[in-house]
Amino acid sequence: MASAALARDADSLAVSNDGALPSDVLYEVLLRVPAKALCRLRLVCRSWRSLTSDPRFARTHSARHPLFIVIDLDRLDPEIHIIDLYSGGIVKRISSADLAQRVHGIGDLYRLMSTEASLVCVSTTTSDDGTVQDIVLNPATGAVKILPDDNRSGLVDSCILGYVPSTGQYKVLRLSFCGTPEETFKVACEVITLGGCGDDQRWRAKPSRAISILAHVKYVAVVHGVAYFWLFKSSDDDDDDDDNSNTMPIVALFDLATEKWRPSTLPGPISCHVYQVDADQIHFNSFDGCLVISHHKVRDCSADLWFLMGVDNNRPSWTKRYSMRCAPHWDHAIFYPPCPLVILGDGRVVAWLKRKRVLTVYDPSTGTWEDLINLKYYFTLEMYQGSLLCSDLEC
Repeated sequence: MASAALARDADSLAVSNDGALPSDVLYEVLLRVPAKALCRLRLVCRSWRSLTSDPRFARTHSARHPLFIVIDLDRLDPEIHIIDLYSGGIVKRISSADLAQRVHGIGDLYRLMSTEASLVCVSTTTSDDGTVQDIVLNPATGAVKILPDDNRSGLVDSCILGYVPSTGQYKVLRLSFCGTPEETFKVACEVITLGGCGDDQRWRAKPSRAISILAHVKYVAVVHGVAYFWLFKSSDDDDDDDDNSNTMPIVALFDLATEKWRPSTLPGPISCHVYQVDADQIHFNSFDGCLVISHHKVRDCSADLWFLMGVDNNRPSWTKRYSMRCAPHWDHAIFYPPCPLVILGDGRVVAWLKRKRVLTVYDPSTGTWEDLINLKYYFTLEMYQGSLLCSDLEC
């Protein structure tokens, strides 16, 4: 493969370079080396390590060599795997045993919750009694933070990582089911600031929303410090400015800077109003700094990608940039549609076929799909937004 040849060339360069190679040429050469090989090559000398650790280099390298993250549960000691998108090779492994050695009380890895920049939020089962413990991990540095378990209001559905540009802080929004069958269920909301002190290290309770919020990772996206959720129908709040049925999706917004739900919701893309939808046909993402909603249409087995370009007087401006027909050889594509993961620099869309355990890529210039990697041992995966070369791309 071309990437393997580039890695061999860079290995040769590491041995033969006498310092006469121009720095801009070296920069371009190292940009072309896959992440796994580059993590070795950066040990050649201080100047190479300094270059590859620079946030600007790391950001450019990550754009050219996308990574995704999974939890491999098909083993006695579950592991986090960070994998190269193109080759399918494992760039880094972090096992449950590794985490337990770093932090007392952490048990087996259990569930991937969310990612933001170089940080990953996962759930683990504690080694003592099997209860669930949520942690935030930086795979680049190995740093681990156990999220406090105080004031837990009910069954935790998700922990959502987000970065607040106005303050430079990372926060976690925790959503939990609470209530009883005899009363209206609610989603309890709590926020914690990472790296804070004092009261920042405790969960701060926030006003709840109705249970109609879908808090699974596939129905949540964080863009510029705002978390967007699929509100399957309007809540029991008094924002009845929308005339919605139960099958018309709405977008609810939580502002991580103010730590409040925004009072107004947003109607979803037009195709979601024309066609009835259910949970298997919607997917939330953040692409190019925009909220993107993927809507799979059962009628013709196709998927539209809608980009939220802006909001004017609570009226969203949705733009459909992709309309993708499912491949004929996909069995059960109507019921198990592809979930978009990333848009590559050349405009191709990489998606996850959960039913087939395959990463596949759509080329808009030809309107065709091509299978990329078979991942038969993995069930849930997310794009890794950070870099193993730099501890934090925001640094």
